Amino acid sequence: MNIETLNTEFPSLYVKRDTSVFSITIAIPGGAMAEEEGQYGYAHLLEHMLFRGTRTYATSKDLAMEIEGVGGRYNGFTTYDAIYLTATVPANYWQNAVKVLFSLAYEPLLEETALSTEKQVVISEIQMAQDQPEERAYSHLQKTMWNGHRLGEDVIGRRKDIENATKTKLYSFWEKLIYQKPCVAMAGPIDGKVLESFLRNVDIPSPLVDPIKHMERPEFTPGSSRIKEDTQQTYYRLALQACEAARDDIFVYQLISNILGGSSFSQLFLRIREEEGLSYSVYSTVEATSVAGALIVSCDLKPKGLDRTKSIIQEELERLSQAKLTVDELDRFKRFTVGAYTMSLESTSSISLLLADRFVTRNRIWDPQSEIQYINSISVDLISENLKHSMEAGSAEVILGP
Repeated sequence: MNIETLNTEFPSLYVKRDTSVFSITIAIPGGAMAEEEGQYGYAHLLEHMLFRGTRTYATSKDLAMEIEGVGGRYNGFTTYDAIYLTATVPANYWQNAVKVLFSLAYEPLLEETALSTEKQVVISEIQMAQDQPEERAYSHLQKTMWNGHRLGEDVIGRRKDIENATKTKLYSFWEKLIYQKPCVAMAGPIDGKVLESFLRNVDIPSPLVDPIKHMERPEFTPGSSRIKEDTQQTYYRLALQACEAARDDIFVYQLISNILGGSSFSQLFLRIREEEGLSYSVYSTVEATSVAGALIVSCDLKPKGLDRTKSIIQEELERLSQAKLTVDELDRFKRFTVGAYTMSLESTSSISLLLADRFVTRNRIWDPQSEIQYINSISVDLISENLKHSMEAGSAEVILGP
């Protein structure tokens, strides 16, 4: 994959593909981790507000007509590290996508009436999460393992902070972000020089500065929480310390996650669900930011199956940490991991998003071949070494249910 670095004031990365669509992602550094006490949820609320109208496109309908009106799609989401804006359109409308995303980022109206509405929408999101026991279990896990750090609170924010948000406060938070250099990542059939010329003429704040390194690395806090609730299932969450996204070991943890619960042939799925019928939902994942990461195992199960489920999880963790995984098993999960990765490279939207994400969270230009080679080089001993280190640091555990 040939990744071009365009000559612009901000990082602009481009992959030219023989395709009929064009995708662009703008990553604005400083997501939830740019928030201060009393602002929890401002990044997410701001992301909502960007889509409510800009100086160039006065209403959300005007914005939608530029993208959805030509058959495209656009969206936004917030992480701890950045606010991401994305769009994919038929290639001959690529200018629409570029203009709209830059207008969203740098020309939002942030009107009082729209703010009042979006605050209620975000509060509804918070309430919806609180209505779901699986979400409550995860929130308790966050608080346990990242005690006192911003990572210990959901990106979506705190209700009281959202209720107290004003246009002045949100505008001040927006100004804190817009002078940092964004990462602009694109994929499509357009000539790179044409894109470069167009981007050099977009209207953005000046001068731009390098992104603020605004968050200290948290300490992983082991511990156990038992939340009694009258639910039909028991919701079990277990977390081990992983590493931050910038370290290559993050791919070791992703492979460990796939071995444990990343597919219907993963170890936990086969043993807990298929063999013993203790749980319908069992999976694992790695959540990594620029400052920290965690390997998380999740099971929603019959209350009487908790002890057996915990035993199985511990047995599989011990097996991996003691280098008892066979080479054939490792090769199987490598094929799965690399195959899923390779399939994502067929989508222009995935390419633009991965380009932006790697730049923001890993501070480097994405090199998929290098990452795939690293995954293929991972040994049983390397898995053991990383997992031993994680297990020695202790685990965070949450049990929510009757």
